[in-house]
Amino acid sequence: MSLDVISQKAFISPFHFHRLFKLYTSETLNAFVSRLRLERAAFLLIKEDISISDISSKVGFSSNSSFTKAFKKKYTQNPSEFKKKHPSDFSMIRLANSKIGQDLKSFEDYICEMEKNKNWLLTKGEISILTQSEKYCASIFHVGDIGFQEKFGLLIQWGYKNKIITMPDFKMGTIYYDSYKTTEASKVRKSAFLLLDKPLDKEDDLITPKSLVSGKYIKASLELKVNEFSKAYSGLFIWMNEHGYSKNENPPFEIYHNNFNEHPQKLCIVDIFIPIC
Repeated sequence: MSLDVISQKAFISPFHFHRLFKLYTSETLNAFVSRLRLERAAFLLIKEDISISDISSKVGFSSNSSFTKAFKKKYTQNPSEFKKKHPSDFSMIRLANSKIGQDLKSFEDYICEMEKNKNWLLTKGEISILTQSEKYCASIFHVGDIGFQEKFGLLIQWGYKNKIITMPDFKMGTIYYDSYKTTEASKVRKSAFLLLDKPLDKEDDLITPKSLVSGKYIKASLELKVNEFSKAYSGLFIWMNEHGYSKNENPPFEIYHNNFNEHPQKLCIVDIFIPIC
């Protein structure tokens, strides 16, 4: 969509929309859209068995040459080279590390590590397939990691103030709209949310009504240390692939069942939901 169409939907003039958008995201609208297209392309190259030309068209590039040029500028490889590499080489963190002289892991080392992650995951809890009904929540959108934890405190304050929550057994969680595999941590979009018994009928300057869509999910019920979430996701996606499932277009989310700071071993009791088809 053009700037005029988007700004009209937001009820803001194009000039002010562009200014506010850059203030909020630290990117121009064109840069933001281009980055999301390329990150979506990277995800498809990793996860889907479709041609590069089909991916180029699917993410909105007018030609393969323009797609290849833009992709190589962001990932330092053209799409065909990128597709041949293993996902261990795609992480934005690993890309940054490789630029300061660190060697990337070999394919064999990566396979060994992923197998260990999967086996480790199975010791941390239970994995199941279920059809999840729609869940309602109040949410706060955020970009990046810095300042994200504060959003949960704001949700709790809002919940008590509006008498949405009156007891300590409420549930909170996180929705992830981007993958740390293909998006820099400072640009990963996510929402902190508070589960509700019924839909929120209005929003304010802080809170946005949201629903976790119904559908088929992989559910992993785990007890993790804070620094073990990345390892859990790696193992979970390996498990998913080995069992013949693939992720659909909906975002994954987590639901937390405790305050890990109050756990004697500082463990987070969490359900991770991966939408599948």
